Amino acid sequence: MKSLGKSCEVLRVVAGGGPAGVREMARSVGLPRSTTHRLLRALEQQGLIQRAGTSDGWILGPLVRELAGGSAWQQHLIRLVRPWMGDLRSQCGETIGLHVLERGHRVTIDQVESAGGLMFRALGVPMPLHAGATSRVLLASLPDAEIAACLSRARTVFTPHTPRDPRQVMAEVRRIRREGYAVSFEEINPGISSVAMPIALDGGHAAALSVAGPRSRLTPARLREIRPMLAATVQGIERALRAGADTAALRRRRGVPFSASR
Repeated sequence: MKSLGKSCEVLRVVAGGGPAGVREMARSVGLPRSTTHRLLRALEQQGLIQRAGTSDGWILGPLVRELAGGSAWQQHLIRLVRPWMGDLRSQCGETIGLHVLERGHRVTIDQVESAGGLMFRALGVPMPLHAGATSRVLLASLPDAEIAACLSRARTVFTPHTPRDPRQVMAEVRRIRREGYAVSFEEINPGISSVAMPIALDGGHAAALSVAGPRSRLTPARLREIRPMLAATVQGIERALRAGADTAALRRRRGVPFSASR
C-alpha cells in the first residue's frame, strides 16, 4: 500500500506541474532518486505516464486519459491512426499530432515525436480555436454562428504572431473550407511552424492531423512539400475509417457484434 500511495503522489505531481524530471520528482515525493526512477518506469509501462519529449520529463499517459473519460471513438481513432502517423513522421521527419474538437477547444489526443524528440503540447490540454493551424482547421468545421461565438471569447495571446482580429480568422476559415488545409508560423510556440488538415469523420465528430517542427526547417517552401504527404496520409486514414464502418454495418446486419480489434 505504501508503494501505491507513492505512485499516486507521483501522478499528482505530473498532473499538477506538467513535465517533471526524476530529480524534481524524487524531491517532491521524498524518495531516493533510484527508487523514483523505478517507480516512473513502472508507471510508464502501465500507460499511466509517458515521456514528455525531453530527456528527463513526463506527462500523464494514455491510460489516465482513457480512465478519465476518453471516449470510445477517440480511443478507436488513436489505435487506427497511430501507424499512419508513424509512417508520415518517417517521410517528413517532423512531429505528427492527432487532434479533436472537444467542447469548443482543440485537444491533442496523440503525438508521434520527431527524430529530435520535439513535443509541443501536453496531451489532453484544451486549447483555444483561434490560434494555430490545427485549431483553425477544427474551427472551420463549426457553423458560422458558433465560430463567431468562439472568436468573441478568444482572449489568449501566445506570441506576437497570435491572430487577434476575428475578421482575419474568419477569412482564414473560409480559405480552409475551400482549400482543405491551414498553416501557421509561431502563433502558439515561438520558433514553431505547422500545417494541418481535417480528417472526415461521421457522427458529428471533428478531428485533424498536423505536422509541426522548427521554423528553421519548416519554411513555407518545405510546408508546401509536406502538404501532399499529409494529404495522402489523411486520405488513407479516411479510407480505413470508411472500411471499418462498412465492416461494422455488415456485422450488425449479420447479427455479429463488431469489435475494433478484429
